[in-house]
Amino acid sequence: MSGRATLLATLIAVAFLPSAPLHAADRRLDEITDACSLLTEPLAVELLGQPVKPLASNEHIPTFHSQCAFSGLERGGYMISVAFKFMVKAMFDADALSPEQLDFNAGFASGSLTHDEKLPYPGEAAYVFEDGEHTYVLLVTGIDGPEDGAGERSTLVAHYRYDHPQRPHAQRRDELMKLAWRHYRLWRLGR
Repeated sequence: MSGRATLLATLIAVAFLPSAPLHAADRRLDEITDACSLLTEPLAVELLGQPVKPLASNEHIPTFHSQCAFSGLERGGYMISVAFKFMVKAMFDADALSPEQLDFNAGFASGSLTHDEKLPYPGEAAYVFEDGEHTYVLLVTGIDGPEDGAGERSTLVAHYRYDHPQRPHAQRRDELMKLAWRHYRLWRLGR
């Protein structure tokens, strides 16, 4: 290979290597990405392994939240969903809260579940929950949003859910973490 081709191959390889956690210290979003632009029907079909239908609860309110979900059409108990929401920053400020308080708030925001795993990345923290055939990931991005209606500072929180009775929790978790990383890189790096 020529020197130029070697450099190009190296840059491409480095771009796909697991990297050190990205930090969102100077990042702010004024509007939330449309969840259905990221969780597309073809992706849902791939993850659920069957034809899908969008849920009636799908909605996008750019300055507040966006959610998108699909359920399987052939077999019951299959669902994939993502929800992005600007939440009160004081509830998810990893710099201001004790780790125990952040853990509690993440569990509270996930239906009062106790997390099975807490990862320091992507973002400020990623919480993984398992509830039988349901796997959830709550991503505390550390990316600021606009002030809410009461004048409170906000931060972007992402919630993922994957129900697939034939896949083990670890496999569902890994698929959700891939989505979380992809979305975090989009918000943080614009790609």
